[in-house]
Amino acid sequence: MAVAAQRAWQEVEAGCGEPTENPSGAANRKRLCPQVDLDGSAGRYHGGGMSTYPIERAHHANQGGTAGVIELSSLQGREFFLWNGGAMSEVHVRRATLQDEEAVLQLWQEMMDYHAHLDPRFQPSPDGKAHFHAALKEWMDDDTRCVLVAVADGEVIGYIIGRLAENPPVFALRRFGYVTDICVAPPWRRLGVGRKLFAALQEWFRQQGLPVVQLNVAALNPTSQAFWRAMGFQDFLNQLWLDLA
Repeated sequence: MAVAAQRAWQEVEAGCGEPTENPSGAANRKRLCPQVDLDGSAGRYHGGGMSTYPIERAHHANQGGTAGVIELSSLQGREFFLWNGGAMSEVHVRRATLQDEEAVLQLWQEMMDYHAHLDPRFQPSPDGKAHFHAALKEWMDDDTRCVLVAVADGEVIGYIIGRLAENPPVFALRRFGYVTDICVAPPWRRLGVGRKLFAALQEWFRQQGLPVVQLNVAALNPTSQAFWRAMGFQDFLNQLWLDLA
């Protein structure tokens, strides 16, 4: 897994639009012709989205084609298969449940520790994890929030949280989507899991009729900066800090 995670991915474009067998055994999926950048991270659904038509996207590693990714989308949601030397792991995104609490908490702690390492101003409070845990339970039952998890082989490997937000009435844009958290387990990073999580959250935002998504990105986290810009985000506000001590 770790070796595959370091490889560059390249999208396979052959056979676009033709029925094809897929690894799950389902037939008559449509193969997608995406727009692809050099590392295979780009690509747009043709008229697509989670609720349009089934799609299959296949990837292979540059080094010998021994590892790769196959992604399937259907009316039931997105499935994501990691092929690594003959082993295949299915990754799918779904709504989080109470059974996912502990896994999400561990990922949250890892995310907070990482940010605190980059910038001590992100240091959580001693009871920060407990507060997040209590809030997480509420958010899972809150219609104004969406908590999603990515799962592979029965294990939660990532999560994302979004919420409905409102501007003051002085602004023309009243309602927008806001991404509060995202974290992917280290062995699964740079394999498209974060992209899958955000794509599913985008779909939820659209279902709420929201035209815009906003978020904050740590200034000292270049990886996160690059990821969100790859998702299409542009600069909007700069949040400044003044230490009065």
